Amino acid sequence: MAWVRIDDSAMTNLKIVLLPDSALRLWLKGLCYCQMHLTDGLILSAALVEMQAKKKDVESLCASLVPGKGPLWHRVEEGYRVHDYDAYNDSKAVVEARKAADRDRKKRGRQPQAIGSESDMDSERTSIRTPAGLPMEVPLDSVLLGTSAEDQRSKNATVPRSFPGRRHNPGALGAAVPREHLKHALCGRICLHQAKFDQFVRKVGGRDDVADSAVRQWAQAVLDAWDRPPLLEQSIGGSDFEFWDARYEEWKGGAAKGADRVGPPRGCNHKPWCADDAAHTARRMAERRQVPA
Repeated sequence: MAWVRIDDSAMTNLKIVLLPDSALRLWLKGLCYCQMHLTDGLILSAALVEMQAKKKDVESLCASLVPGKGPLWHRVEEGYRVHDYDAYNDSKAVVEARKAADRDRKKRGRQPQAIGSESDMDSERTSIRTPAGLPMEVPLDSVLLGTSAEDQRSKNATVPRSFPGRRHNPGALGAAVPREHLKHALCGRICLHQAKFDQFVRKVGGRDDVADSAVRQWAQAVLDAWDRPPLLEQSIGGSDFEFWDARYEEWKGGAAKGADRVGPPRGCNHKPWCADDAAHTARRMAERRQVPA
């Protein structure tokens, strides 16, 4: 796509100010025509018909409205030439060279890249390191073939863990993180999709930062609990979304009934977490009165 450049002070130039509105529109149409067809500022006479140009507007553009200054259009044999067009806009050669460079860049980007040496391919697993320097293992087949999360669970694969409360960092982990994990807010045995995380934050309500922190702490506690016995041996059942919906209902129901639950009361951002909703409410009231809880 080509672009027309107009100096930001053009509308204060007397040659533009003195133009009738219809002539100004024709001048702009002429610039667009030149850049669209890469004519280097040449406007063919036949093109004026398509622009619905009026004779009086063409005469205004070809006239020297400011003493000592040239017109905006110059009459030539083929039609008209825009004054100083090449001073503000790229020539046909420049535009075509840029397009050719873009095509080459895209072609190189589509070419398959070598992921590893033959010795690396012989290994069933490959090791990468997080920015913190913590090693973690990722199944090489999931890197190359993009296997689903369900396939990884069935193979008892090690799912890469993100830093608490952060998505995977593609810049740091690169292609080693399977594509499906890039959309997760937290990852573990049962990854929490960012869209589902945002939905929980909206359900909690209140201040965004407080709700976000509460959901994040609760979700991390759920991941930790399901990564350890006895829940580690328990079947997840259903999809990841269904699993997290069920855990959220347990959390919500636990807040209403005072039952044991994994995670803080809804909206609680205290450290440590409040034991229940009543304790959280009392602590908030104490904070408002500026009385130590």
